Amino acid sequence: MDFNVERDHLAQRSNREGGPLGDRDMSIDVSLWATLALEDRATIVEPPGNISAVRRQSRDHLPSGSAAWRRGHDLVERREYGRAAECFGRMLLSAEGSSDRLSAEAAMVAAQLCATLSREQSVGERVRDALRTLSPNLSRLSYEEVNHARAALVGCAEAESLVACHASPDYMTDEVTGAMVGRASTPAGAIATGTVAAGPCLWVRFFGRFELLRDGGEAVCLGRNARALAILKYLLARRCERPVSQDHLMGWLWPESDPKRARWSLNSAVYALRKLLGGCLPSLPASEAILFQGGGYRLSPRILLSTDVEEFYSRYEEGHRLEDAGRVSEAVSQYEKAAELYRGDYLTEDLYEEWTMIERERLLDAYVDSLRRLAVRYTEVGQPWESVKTYYQILERDRCDEYTHRLLMECYVRLGQRARALRQYRLCERVLRSEYDMMPSLKTRTLYASILKDGGSR
Repeated sequence: MDFNVERDHLAQRSNREGGPLGDRDMSIDVSLWATLALEDRATIVEPPGNISAVRRQSRDHLPSGSAAWRRGHDLVERREYGRAAECFGRMLLSAEGSSDRLSAEAAMVAAQLCATLSREQSVGERVRDALRTLSPNLSRLSYEEVNHARAALVGCAEAESLVACHASPDYMTDEVTGAMVGRASTPAGAIATGTVAAGPCLWVRFFGRFELLRDGGEAVCLGRNARALAILKYLLARRCERPVSQDHLMGWLWPESDPKRARWSLNSAVYALRKLLGGCLPSLPASEAILFQGGGYRLSPRILLSTDVEEFYSRYEEGHRLEDAGRVSEAVSQYEKAAELYRGDYLTEDLYEEWTMIERERLLDAYVDSLRRLAVRYTEVGQPWESVKTYYQILERDRCDEYTHRLLMECYVRLGQRARALRQYRLCERVLRSEYDMMPSLKTRTLYASILKDGGSR
């Protein structure tokens, strides 16, 4: 069958499953099958017939494996790690479909080790030692030697991941490179550009409309593949946790498809995401943007991420710490900056996704608490109208918040605006009846009665 005809057939098949295959402008080519084969050799869907023919022709050996292997190690000896990575990478692509899995795995590990050294040559001797372990002729390599080299690579990645997840809010020290790495800390999603970064940096906005911004604040076009975008959000939100299993993603996004079709759809979505991330982070190979580990997917630890959620919660907790220490004016500043970051509820486009609900409530509670603390401080320093404004910000998020209605009533009384205090009670009464068919609490009704008694009904 002609390849273009087969490609159209597969695209139609993917559309029947409920979504486009990757981005709509994405074509299925040999690189897709190479990427999928590297992820999961045991259960990969069989590629189109003409690619199968190529696979059968190369099934018995790695084409030019020994020569390419020696050439790659010659480049390593000259410390030309970037060229060596390309050499091993080309060798790996030519090995797609070979039965010599050990040699293919060795080439993949060698390419990744060289890529690591080409990015930062001060990562330490353990990576160079791992490359030396792979230096013998391919025919003499053992699984133990390949696994030893892979362990060094995984250790390096885990160290980078630990730094990205647990560093201090302003600066962090990369445990692998020793470099100082800046994190975005400016409000409203600005990217910090004056610090040295150990890898590609992205700023993620979870509040309100989901957005992904690259260095400098330029928004990334996310395409129209809804399921690929759902996976991206999930991986970004859980990047410090264990890899997300294939079974979980397939059951979540393709519950009606049989396992084979769901697996094909998942692989296609991940391929689209790698293409997207590789396009906006040119220093990171697309194949390394999303890693396949232990039967699941995770974002590359090389991608430095800063999110509005992280910064919001960091400032909220810092406000608490400063307030407890009696540094009230500094605490107010932190609460204000946290409130600026809250552009809307967490992932408002995914209100009915179960995995977003708990986090949305947690962040909303922190936001409301920040605003209430600000309102109290504004009153204490003689800014009552700022308090009123802040209370209305709370009611914008939850118009049934009876406690805030009551605080507003008290605030209006202090301002001598008793008529507005009474109107606020009636608004509270109307909203509660409309939403829950209930009356305000005894405490709120008592406050209302006391205001009436003081002659403030006009």
